Amino acid sequence: MIDKLKNLTTSITDGEHGSLKDKYTCDGYKVASMENIYNCELHLDDELPKVPYQVFNKIQNKSKVKNKSVLITAVGDVGRVALVRDNKIDFCFISGVVIINTDGKKLIPEYLYYYLQTNLAQHQIKYGGSVNSIQKHFVLNDAKEFCVNYPDIKIQQDIVNRLEPIEQKICYNNKIINVLNNKIKESTNARMSY
Repeated sequence: MIDKLKNLTTSITDGEHGSLKDKYTCDGYKVASMENIYNCELHLDDELPKVPYQVFNKIQNKSKVKNKSVLITAVGDVGRVALVRDNKIDFCFISGVVIINTDGKKLIPEYLYYYLQTNLAQHQIKYGGSVNSIQKHFVLNDAKEFCVNYPDIKIQQDIVNRLEPIEQKICYNNKIINVLNNKIKESTNARMSY
């Protein structure tokens, strides 16, 4: 089956537009951006800027980030994807990220997450979206009109069940690579400081 994403979702939103810098506080709720989406994961650390509850709540009511939300970077390096894998939502997004919540009846979020990483979907995101004279964009209307090729729910779940263990191994190996790269940097820095 093929359908537009707008017919398979409960919401397609984006992050907060405009600057939040004047609202940052020492503690509160994290403010993430498209830079926090890489290696098919959402990376949130304690160094992110934070906003008070009132600001977070206003953004969250608009963007509707929740567990199993599918995220797509929407500006510049468009098409990087991640899946929110946490029931505790203590972060919000500034613009540059499309946030998709599937209906779960026709399309499950994990399937969409994997589908968006296929060559077909990446081509559609990168070359079918809006372009201005400076950089590519994948705006909300592009996301709503995005065509998804999907089988019935049972087959989607079977596909997800086959891909998740592979992805877990990739993530584990990426963490090992990062640790080893950091050890190389530390060792090199220590030797260069003599």
